[in-house]
Amino acid sequence: MPLADMPAHFALAESNLWLGRGVHVVHYPIGEMLNLVVTLPATRTGDGWQARLFGASSPLAALVDERIEWVRTPLPVAATAGCWRRGRVVLAGDAAHSMPPHLAQGAGQGLQDAACLGQHLGHEDGIEAAFTLYARERAAAVSRIVQKADISGRIMGLSGPAAHLRDMVLNAGGPRLMQNWLAEVWSADPSLA
Repeated sequence: MPLADMPAHFALAESNLWLGRGVHVVHYPIGEMLNLVVTLPATRTGDGWQARLFGASSPLAALVDERIEWVRTPLPVAATAGCWRRGRVVLAGDAAHSMPPHLAQGAGQGLQDAACLGQHLGHEDGIEAAFTLYARERAAAVSRIVQKADISGRIMGLSGPAAHLRDMVLNAGGPRLMQNWLAEVWSADPSLA
């Protein structure tokens, strides 16, 4: 959706997160367009789901727009492969570690896999040693990110009294709480740069 067609609160330069009862919305600009992700249970996506979810009085009411092309996609399950390498075969990216999109880390972690693997490919003990080093390093690092993505989705998807408690904690903690939660996620291994 073009940013110019959206209310001003959608045109903010940073990522924005809206939490509701069992649903969350993330949006951020990409050039002149608005990238928008709505996560909700499949049971709530029947005809007219947008109007039910984003009522006329909601700050998100602009999302009830026929011009928005919604794509329904099942969420990947958070999982890390038990074995990343066997002989001369190695796993990377989603094959090694699938994760839900709640931290926007799927592609980024795949790129870190590639960079780490690239660093080890010239290992003096050969390709199998390189694969072993890569698998050991990345499995440990990415498993925490996969866990955090899964936990984040569970927290964002809360409803009822648990959602109320979540909101109180987020409000009390302010931006620093989220910055601390995301610090590990957004810090890449400098040697991979």
